[in-house]
Parts: sequence; structure tokens; C-alpha cells
Amino acid sequence: MAGTGRFAWHDLMTTDVEAAKRFYSDLFGWTYELWQPETMDYPMITAGDRRWGGMMARPTGAEWPPHWLGYVSVADVDATTEKVKSAGGRVFHEPTAIPGAGRYSIVADPQGAVFALHTSEGGGEMGGDGEVPVGGFCWDEVMTSDVEGALAFYRAVIGWEDSPRPMGVGGGTYHVLQSGGVDRAGLMAMPPGVPAPPYWSTYVLVEDADATRARTLELGGKAYTEVMAAPGVGRFATLADPQGAVFGVLQPEG
Repeated sequence: MAGTGRFAWHDLMTTDVEAAKRFYSDLFGWTYELWQPETMDYPMITAGDRRWGGMMARPTGAEWPPHWLGYVSVADVDATTEKVKSAGGRVFHEPTAIPGAGRYSIVADPQGAVFALHTSEGGGEMGGDGEVPVGGFCWDEVMTSDVEGALAFYRAVIGWEDSPRPMGVGGGTYHVLQSGGVDRAGLMAMPPGVPAPPYWSTYVLVEDADATRARTLELGGKAYTEVMAAPGVGRFATLADPQGAVFGVLQPEG
């Protein structure tokens, strides 16, 4: 699979699907199409003529907060899920078939950061590949309490290799995770004082990070950071929708 090791899909688990659809449509221009409308309510996200993910209601009785969940494309979900167990991770949802879509599982690394694994039916891929348009998911990043332990885990389970890059004076090291020579995701140490366990976050590509942050607040969302600059990368901010699901936005440099 050419795209093995990339984040190929993102799901929003939320307490209010219709409100979330309106929020993200206003913010990013997303449109939606129901998948298998005769059997389930699962609106798929479209940006730039490609599908990027979907939304679903949080199950009744679930206590976890609304959140985005990224799916990593792997050659064999069942085998990779077993690697998660062997490498000290945790399995929240054993490999399960989705008719017409493939197989998936939901897992966490040894530090507790949750993500999903997916193998498409027939060897195809979700989400397509190629250049990311405005409104598309452009990057995924894990904040961890144990950099070396997390790097070893993802190398053993996904096959990602580490390409460490300095973040400037006093900024520490940013670890770019690669497969097939392609940048797939990022990994960095959890900054001191962050009131959260290790976690994966996803970024949406935007034309203007400052305007997107301001619009998020106007729409009832929340801003966890100001817009910040990463030299050689662009401008970014960490935000949340009105239901509390956290996401990032990135305005590429140039």
C-alpha cells in the first residue's frame, strides 16, 4: 500500500452532530454526504472534492469528551493491533469489519495517546492522496510524556522512522515521523503544565490562521492558544468547537 503509515481519515465523535456540521461548514467550508443513509447517520466530510472523514454521535452513556480521532492506514489491521499489544499499548476496540469500507481498531500507545488503525476493503485507501487543499486535514501530531518510549512504540507498530529537527533556541526537538521517505506525523514532548494526558491532535489547512481563530470564537468555539509562528512551517493555533472537540489550524508559510 503506497500510503501505508499515513493518516488517511478523521472522525469527529460529538454530542451534537448537526451543530458540529454547521460549525465546521461555516469555519472551513465543508460539505457533507451521508454514507449508507438507509442504515446509519454518518455524514462524510468533503473539502476540495475529496472525502476526509466523518462525524458520529457519541454513544449513549459514554463519558469521554467530544474529540477527533485519526486513522492510520496499515496493511493488516489485525496484525498491527497485535503489535500494539506486544509493544505495551492498549486496545480499546478490537479489529472490526465495516462492510464496504474495510477493517479498523482503536488503540493507544503506552503513554495513553489514542488513535485508530485502518485497512481499506480491497486494498484501496480512504481519503485519497496528493496535495492537501484548504479545508483538508494536513498534519497529525502527538504530545507525549516519554519521547523515547513513544518513538520506539511507533517504530515497532507502524514502522515510522524518526527525523529529529531542532525547534530553535530552547525549543527542544521536534520529531517528524516518516515512512517511505515521506513525512507522516509529528511527535514532541508534552510542554510543562499542560493539563492533559498524552494525546494526538489533527490540523486543518487554512488560508489565514488569525481570521480562522477569530471566526472560531464568533461561532461559539474556544481558542486554547494565540496564533503562533513556526519558522519554515507556518502559523498555527489550537482551537476547539462548541462541543469541546480540540483541533488545530495551520497556515503554511508562503
